[in-house]
Amino acid sequence: MDRYTTDAVGFLPYFVDDLGSAANACYRRAERNDCVIELPAIAAIETLYRVERGHDLHGKAPTGTSEQVIEGLEAFLPVTVVETGFEEIRLIPDLVADLSIHDAMIVASYRTRGTEGVITTDTEIDDLGVSVIWD
Repeated sequence: MDRYTTDAVGFLPYFVDDLGSAANACYRRAERNDCVIELPAIAAIETLYRVERGHDLHGKAPTGTSEQVIEGLEAFLPVTVVETGFEEIRLIPDLVADLSIHDAMIVASYRTRGTEGVITTDTEIDDLGVSVIWD
């Protein structure tokens, strides 16, 4: 089964129906259990932070609370939260020269877990030659 990594900026638009066409197709497949979308724990935490603070997404603010997001992640949202281990941590020193620590963690998860690509709008991740899924 195909697996994809997503970061917070690739996951938050799901809440306000503002995904790019390729990203939307991945999420629809995940809703049907035809693929797996992995959300690294650091991206799950950023998602909670942004929801709790009502961060704007292209003129749309996600509704709800961080607790509702946690409940959704546990019960019905089409993503699987994945932990960070030493395999990912070992990649971070080489990645932080080009990326923020957060983005480095996303790319490390993508690389160590061997997913098909990263669902994101982050151009810095795209600039590294990572397979980015969005439009």
